[in-house]
Amino acid sequence: MKITREKVLLVAMKLFAKDGYSGVSMSMIAKESGVTRAALYRYNTDKEDIFDSIVAWMVEKNLAHLKKFDTPIDSFEKVKEISMEIFKYWTEDCLASNFRKMLTLEQYRNPNMVKLLSYYMFGDVANYFKDLMNKSTNSDKDAEVLTLEYFAPIYTMMSLYDHLADKEYALSRVEKHVDYFVANRTKSGMEERRC
Repeated sequence: MKITREKVLLVAMKLFAKDGYSGVSMSMIAKESGVTRAALYRYNTDKEDIFDSIVAWMVEKNLAHLKKFDTPIDSFEKVKEISMEIFKYWTEDCLASNFRKMLTLEQYRNPNMVKLLSYYMFGDVANYFKDLMNKSTNSDKDAEVLTLEYFAPIYTMMSLYDHLADKEYALSRVEKHVDYFVANRTKSGMEERRC
């Protein structure tokens, strides 16, 4: 059976998401991939090499995903569209979901994992949102607090999503949160402009 590099990465990511990076050996990856350790080592120097390849693949995949949102985020409605798409991406896409799970498990063992988790979960979209909030509040501090208020429930639902039998429940909760937040911000922004 011919093994592809992509298959090895997918198998490793699935194992890392379940058992954590430190809980997975090259032997486990080889066995789960259906190859010998010798065959696995022909293409990968060690487990870290596999992990680095997964990170590089995720960077590439994430950049391609973010291209969908190349237009400036200039309205709360656009934030909603992007937030819902990103929630689905990090919960429903097999590679992205397993990557998120692995980072969540490993954040307590490896400071680099915390940085990656923070970058992927709160990076670009949070910064766009903060810029939008800053325009409506004229205060960096208020914008930062509002950004945390906005993203904390979304991230919480991402964490719960994996354990829920009814995945649609999580999606509907996120959508309801976003609608509620947007309605209150839009209403609040209109009241501020009237003064």
